[in-house]
Amino acid sequence: MRVTVVHNPAAGDDTFGEREIRALLRAAGHTATFRSTRTKGWKAALDDPGDLVVVAGGDGTVAKVARHLAGRSVPMTLLPAGTANNTARTLGLEDDAETLVARWMKGCLTSMDLGIVTGSMGKRAFIEGVGLGVFPDLMAESARRIAKAHTPIDEQIPLNIELMIGLLERAHPMQCEVTADGNDLSGAYLILEVLNIRSIGPRVVFSPNADPADGLLDIVAITEAERNVTIDFLRCCRDGKAGSLDVPRVRARRVQLTWEAKPLHIDDDCWPDVDHPSTDRLFSAAIAVEQGVIDILR
Repeated sequence: MRVTVVHNPAAGDDTFGEREIRALLRAAGHTATFRSTRTKGWKAALDDPGDLVVVAGGDGTVAKVARHLAGRSVPMTLLPAGTANNTARTLGLEDDAETLVARWMKGCLTSMDLGIVTGSMGKRAFIEGVGLGVFPDLMAESARRIAKAHTPIDEQIPLNIELMIGLLERAHPMQCEVTADGNDLSGAYLILEVLNIRSIGPRVVFSPNADPADGLLDIVAITEAERNVTIDFLRCCRDGKAGSLDVPRVRARRVQLTWEAKPLHIDDDCWPDVDHPSTDRLFSAAIAVEQGVIDILR
């Protein structure tokens, strides 16, 4: 096959670089074009990508490529190289690179949904999820306290979960107006997540039955009443123990959200960011899903 590899050399600990991937593809009989996300022009390579687009990177790189391929019937697959690799885990693409490359010729094509959020932030697409409360706070704190400390990759997941536990212990519920397919879910939430896949952040599986191809969004709403059970669940995640989270979940095709001026995360970006603060006191967003617009080779 003629493949285009979109490679993020800064993802994770870069356990395999361009040289290693080229060797794997050459051994499997594929002709590859490489584009690094660290250089200009990688998006132009997706105009004529050949038979398959291969994303060698983490969740952020997956989302960037997926947005460009949505609706074009160009298949993509993943060589997960990030820290969390939440999308790869949901899609069952967790094997080592050599095993994944060997599967391509006998693999099957499936579809994946793309989430769309429209509102005060304009219009943006997402793969993982959109949410309020502890997760946006975690992203900001992690960037300040873990990423800047150059923490080794294998230590980042448990440290981020520990940080999330501390934030959840101190968090105050925030009032949100929420409707899901017309049903009123408004309330005061510590965590409110609208998910397209099973896990977000430091591999926290908030919606284990989420199907990224069913045309539905999974809404996870955690109130004061669920604070302690959520903390217990996070401790299990931190310690590598099996655990499940018994909190309310609702599925819907469309979600309408209005909230006080607090950060919203859209995948791994926060809005508004610290460099572009907003003077608005209330924000609103409509969240929907475009079903099956991304082709995935598994």
